[in-house]
Amino acid sequence: MDEKTLAKEVYQRLSKVYKNPKIDLEFDNPFELLIETVLAAQEKDEKVNSIRKSFFSKFKDPKALKQAPLEDIKEATKSISFYNKKASAIKEIAT
Repeated sequence: MDEKTLAKEVYQRLSKVYKNPKIDLEFDNPFELLIETVLAAQEKDEKVNSIRKSFFSKFKDPKALKQAPLEDIKEATKSISFYNKKASAIKEIAT
């Protein structure tokens, strides 16, 4: 089975089990969801939601994150668990 066929099979099986998946993260676009997913690892979605407005007012898009010093990203995420590693991962995603 090739990867595309396998991916479809996995998707179909998961769709049967999880008919209406719910996500508690608040986001306006795929970029925000990607960044918030990184931040949400081993953290409550509510905590991530609490910093999202502040974070995305500073880093509106991948270009802004790419240009930002890592220390600025760390500062914006310091209330999130494992923020040092997560800030580094976010910086890497943007580059």
